[in-house]
Amino acid sequence: MPNLNVVNKIPFVLFVITLIAIAYLSLSTLEQLPSVRFKASDKVAHLIAYASLSFLGAWAFKALHISKWKMLAPLIAYGVLMEVLQFTLTTNR
Repeated sequence: MPNLNVVNKIPFVLFVITLIAIAYLSLSTLEQLPSVRFKASDKVAHLIAYASLSFLGAWAFKALHISKWKMLAPLIAYGVLMEVLQFTLTTNR
């Protein structure tokens, strides 16, 4: 069992918060937000979101003494799940 002291919990909590935030932003209608005016802004937003998630995941798994390679499959599955949910649950994507 990994050591779950307060310092080790911080990266994991940030990772989970980021997972939830990405899910919320991916599945909600955000029409009230101002639109970004450059081409491929959606791709840049995805890059920032998933790069942040990967960084925080690597940090969290390292703090918990779990191989970062064990994080890879769940993150890929999360990305696929978000795409499927966007396709099935949203009308604005």
